[in-house]
Amino acid sequence: MIDQNREEILSLADAAAYIARKFGGRKPSTNTMYRWCIHGLAGVVLESLKRGQERKTSKEAIHRFFQRRADTRAVKPAVSTPTRIASPESLAAEQYLIAEGV
Repeated sequence: MIDQNREEILSLADAAAYIARKFGGRKPSTNTMYRWCIHGLAGVVLESLKRGQERKTSKEAIHRFFQRRADTRAVKPAVSTPTRIASPESLAAEQYLIAEGV
């Protein structure tokens, strides 16, 4: 949650420029910033607030957003190998081959 009294509030355009300066790389578009605020990125939402008609975020919220993204990417779900369920026909064929010594 953004603490308006303690955090530096930025417009989404300023936040995009801050990301480019702080983290390097290309500046995300304002539309991307808005999408991160509303829909999130891989389940992680960028904290934001509305002042009037404009959506805002903070430098600290940006850092929390990227930290949560890094944390969720570090925890990978265990991948289970699919188990093969043998059909009755394949079991009968396997038993036949064993009985024949093949």
